[in-house]
Amino acid sequence: MRADAEHVLGLALSNRAVTAVLTDLRASVVASGRVELAEHSPAAVLDAVAEAAALVTGARRPACTGLALGGSTTDGRVVDDAGFYGWHGVPLAALVEERLGVPAVVGNDLVALTGLEAWFGAGAESDRFALLTTGAGIGYGLVIDSEVVTSADAQLGLISNVPVPDGARPPHAAPAMECLTSAALERAWKAEVRERASAHRVVELAEGGDAVAVAVCASFARRLGRLIGMVAALTLTEEVVVAGERADLAALLEDQVMVGVSAVRRPSARQLRVTVREHDRVEWARGAAVLALRERVAGRL
Repeated sequence: MRADAEHVLGLALSNRAVTAVLTDLRASVVASGRVELAEHSPAAVLDAVAEAAALVTGARRPACTGLALGGSTTDGRVVDDAGFYGWHGVPLAALVEERLGVPAVVGNDLVALTGLEAWFGAGAESDRFALLTTGAGIGYGLVIDSEVVTSADAQLGLISNVPVPDGARPPHAAPAMECLTSAALERAWKAEVRERASAHRVVELAEGGDAVAVAVCASFARRLGRLIGMVAALTLTEEVVVAGERADLAALLEDQVMVGVSAVRRPSARQLRVTVREHDRVEWARGAAVLALRERVAGRL
């Protein structure tokens, strides 16, 4: 079948916006668009979904639709819980199908992004790898034998509670959610300079050579490296993909990330590949499209 024989609509729902992509059957982006969210009620989000879909589809009717958000679902139909939207038991797939007239599936955004990597990213060269995302939160996905390891628990962000040590002697450990997010970087910056700045701005300052920003970001990078090394040790993977808003910091200070990895990894172990992805919400929408594509290939959509 030709890649352009059908199109798939992918919709990534975040706290601020709906990002949409129309892809071919190889998840290559044909069109993309973004619609800001004024509020998080199901009706408002559904309106934004319809507007975003119209932006990217035009006269092209997608064969199916995937929706990904920071929440959980047990059946791919109903959003059981999405804390940042305040949703519980929202039948999102049915609502979207009624509005767009296209079969739909709903999934967790981290699981969706992991699926994208498995089919069209790191999975092209490795059948066993992990994905770590860092930004507003901290996320983790695992692929073994080219299959995404998933369960109800995989959607709960359990890695956020895993304690990650710093470089002190003796080391102090803090839950990943408290030390490896954008908010954590902002707190570390404020503790040093007594002034507020966004995490993005702190990374910009580090890029420009600001000594304090470099020190704060380097500490964050080493701690991220320790978590990467811990994940690799527990899963025996040889590659870890880093994504999310603060992947920019990992890209800027990759050497410090590897210092952190080395702190928890034996020298005799195989070289761990750390692959950093540039943050782009379009990629999360591609992940949503892959959710639908996988269901369609399996004959369930």
